[in-house]
Amino acid sequence: VLTILTPDTAPVTYDKTIALANRVGTVITKSSLSFTDADGDDTVDGVRFTGDVSKLFIDSGYVTPYVSGTELTMNTFALYYKAPSQDAASTYQVDYNVKANGVWSV
Repeated sequence: VLTILTPDTAPVTYDKTIALANRVGTVITKSSLSFTDADGDDTVDGVRFTGDVSKLFIDSGYVTPYVSGTELTMNTFALYYKAPSQDAASTYQVDYNVKANGVWSV
């Protein structure tokens, strides 16, 4: 018997914009993200956020900050975005990666 293993292809993440009203926070969950697994053979089971995560919290009371790069379970995670208290439009950008079959998106 000859078994030939093909390399697993990393999942792919896509840019996603969430538009909010002034001073309105939001909860970021799996449905807030955009990603695919090109192989279609793996379950995307992890997510991590990097970059400026200063406005992301792991609790709705905005007490416990999210630590950049911490892996979260894809189907159950929730991060709370604390909107700035200002009367002007603002932009906040954060990067994320997803994991399927132990391989992180790039």
